[in-house]
Amino acid sequence: MSAYYVTAIVIAVGAIVLSAIGLTREDFPPTARAGRAVMAGTLLLVIGGVIALLATTHVEHPREEAAEAAAEEGAAEEGKPAEGGAKAGETVDVTEDEFSIALENGDELAAGPHTFAVANAGEIQHDLAIEGGGLKEEPKTPLIDPGEAADLSADLKPGEYKFYCTVPGHEQSGMKIDVTVR
Repeated sequence: MSAYYVTAIVIAVGAIVLSAIGLTREDFPPTARAGRAVMAGTLLLVIGGVIALLATTHVEHPREEAAEAAAEEGAAEEGKPAEGGAKAGETVDVTEDEFSIALENGDELAAGPHTFAVANAGEIQHDLAIEGGGLKEEPKTPLIDPGEAADLSADLKPGEYKFYCTVPGHEQSGMKIDVTVR
């Protein structure tokens, strides 16, 4: 039984005992009608207190809630890479320029599905392709005009990947980044 229910029981029993003691004194209450009013008022307070307590109590077993919170935290930790990279399932901002590629949270990602929001901050067209890590098919964006953006989705397994621009000469000019997926 949780502490909330014990508290409600203690309040109820205390109110009944106090009412019984108060009603046994000759000078309290002054009339029988006032005595019944005190008992009825006390009973209403007890019932109202219990109802309010039950209505606001949504956690019956705090230990179970703590265990659930710990399990959720553990699950979140499984999807988190070292050194503050992006978690699985998150959108990762990627900026391309002449001639570089930068991932918002660095070059480490958690294994799992990702959406890469690729923005072309350069003056000419670029794209983004991903290879490595045992990918059967290399995901790739279409050509992205200057100032435009495109999304690229990929489910990455643990391993080493190369993110690069496939426009001839761009990768050789530095438009690539090695990414570790844990």
